[in-house]
Amino acid sequence: MAKVRALILVAKDWRERAFIRAELIEEGIRTLAVEDMDEAEKWLKDPEIVPMIIVYDTKYQENVRDDINRLLKYSSSVPVLIIAGASEKKALGTEPGKLYVVSRPITIGEVVRKVKEILMKGI
Repeated sequence: MAKVRALILVAKDWRERAFIRAELIEEGIRTLAVEDMDEAEKWLKDPEIVPMIIVYDTKYQENVRDDINRLLKYSSSVPVLIIAGASEKKALGTEPGKLYVVSRPITIGEVVRKVKEILMKGI
C-alpha cells in the first residue's frame, strides 16, 4: 500500500477545523483533521501516513502545554505550526526544530498562506 502524505490539523472547534480543512483541500493539500492530540498521534504513529506538517490550534484545548511537549517530539522531522493566543505565543517562546507560532486573531486565509510558506521552505 502506498504511503499517504498529508497535513495533520488539530483543532477542537469543529467549525474552525472544517473551514481550515476545506481551504487547505481547495489548495490541493491533503488534510487529516482531528479534535485533539490523542487522535492526532494515531495518525502520526500510522506507518502509512507521512505527515508533511502539523497544524495545532490551542483554542479550547485542555492540556496545551502537554500537547506542545508531545508536538515537540515530532518537530525535529515535521514542521509544526501552532495557532495561539497572544499571551500563549509569548509563553511558548522559541523551541528547537521546525516550530512556527502565529497568534490569533488570524484568518483562515492567513493560516493557509502560512502553511504554504512553511511547505515551500521544505522543498
